[in-house]
Amino acid sequence: MKKIASIIAVVFTLMVITSGVYAAAKDTYEFKGGAVGKVTFNHKAHQDLGISCQKCHHKDEAGKEQNCSSCHNKDSKVKPKDAFHNSCKKCHEEGKKGPTKCGDCHKKK
Repeated sequence: MKKIASIIAVVFTLMVITSGVYAAAKDTYEFKGGAVGKVTFNHKAHQDLGISCQKCHHKDEAGKEQNCSSCHNKDSKVKPKDAFHNSCKKCHEEGKKGPTKCGDCHKKK
């Protein structure tokens, strides 16, 4: 019985770890972008450049890394548009790499 419980615990642990890795491995994200058109963000490309997670992601009071919308939404002090423009555009300008003009990121279909 102890072996079965141990096996179940190991399988459960592996499932939790694997699901976390899978969730973190999403390559691209799409944001609405308002009237100027949606923005597709290539998360993997930024990771591959060696940009640290902390450059963009904040941690909550418990120290857990958050996704964009958990901090920046229509009810937050810093709206998503301002957070992205202040962080993404600023980083691109400082590094002289990446898009800095509206139409470079925002695409209408």
